[in-house]
Amino acid sequence: GYPEEEDERRMVRSLADAVPFERVNAVTCAEELTALQTAANGIYVAEGVERYLVAICRATRTHPKLTLGASPRASRALYRACRVWAAMEGRDFVTSEDVQRLAEPVLLHRLSLSADARFGGLGADAVLRGILESVPVTPDPAESLRG
Repeated sequence: GYPEEEDERRMVRSLADAVPFERVNAVTCAEELTALQTAANGIYVAEGVERYLVAICRATRTHPKLTLGASPRASRALYRACRVWAAMEGRDFVTSEDVQRLAEPVLLHRLSLSADARFGGLGADAVLRGILESVPVTPDPAESLRG
């Protein structure tokens, strides 16, 4: 919820002209950040996972309950987030489960509900979950060679 009026006034007054980031301590340096970005760029995304990710984003663009779906920039953001997630998990590859896990936090704020959906009480999260359930995971042709 929102703070009480007096608490909000005190908050506004205390921040005044201060920049809160001036009080934040660095947790890394530019070199380490660059190395982490480079490492994420090396994470493998199989063709099947890539197709799955794109299919989800494309499905948002044609869904009747959405007036605005995920743009190609959103697809790129999800792709990047999945690579970083895999790296943080200690893997050198992205899974379809990574795509499913990150679709909501990456895409949800980029979707715009139709008036019909809004007035019907439907949320963008429910629409996106429906899309995730309906878009089949695309098998990676290379998987059949490994088995």
